[in-house]
Amino acid sequence: AARPAQAADESPAKPPTVTQKLVYVGVYVNQISGMSLKEEKVQVDFHVWFRWKNDDLKPLETFDLTNGQIDNKEDVYQAKSGGFNYAVCRCLATIQKQWNVRDFPLDNHDITLEIEDNDSEEYKLRYIADSENCNLSPDARVPGWDLSAGDAVVVSHATNTNFGDIELPTGHASTWSRFIYTIHMTRPGYGYFGKLFTGMFIAVGIS
Repeated sequence: AARPAQAADESPAKPPTVTQKLVYVGVYVNQISGMSLKEEKVQVDFHVWFRWKNDDLKPLETFDLTNGQIDNKEDVYQAKSGGFNYAVCRCLATIQKQWNVRDFPLDNHDITLEIEDNDSEEYKLRYIADSENCNLSPDARVPGWDLSAGDAVVVSHATNTNFGDIELPTGHASTWSRFIYTIHMTRPGYGYFGKLFTGMFIAVGIS
């Protein structure tokens, strides 16, 4: 989705004086599938949720993946809980991933879910990672790898473009709050290496 441009008199160094709204974000990864080294992609099935106090926000509608695309949303649920607005849904997403296989067959990889709000820059809306509730399902499987849950963090991400708005100078910068959740993929060790290449070594030795 296209970014909303700032007004011409706004400066990224001195944004307008507004009350920054805080939104808690968390994910639970259900499954990883459709992994393709050739096409540099992987599919991730996950739940994402938001908690916030400002009634004018709709973070479940305005979030997006910056390193992929959401193919489907379902099981949307919204409620009020403990003084917070709460919204959750299940997503199937295609993540773009450049696989570094130089260490094959002992290569390790990280898959990340990178989420930003499309409507509000960081001075308006800041994500807070709901780290203690983020996790990876024990049923998640990828043949040939062991999966483990990584960290959930929030970083500031700058974009040095005016998104084509000629009222803003070229290279005009804006900053967005980005939530990142990491899943680690590791090979099961030298035992896997041995199983993979023992037959080849025997064949070469016989020849």
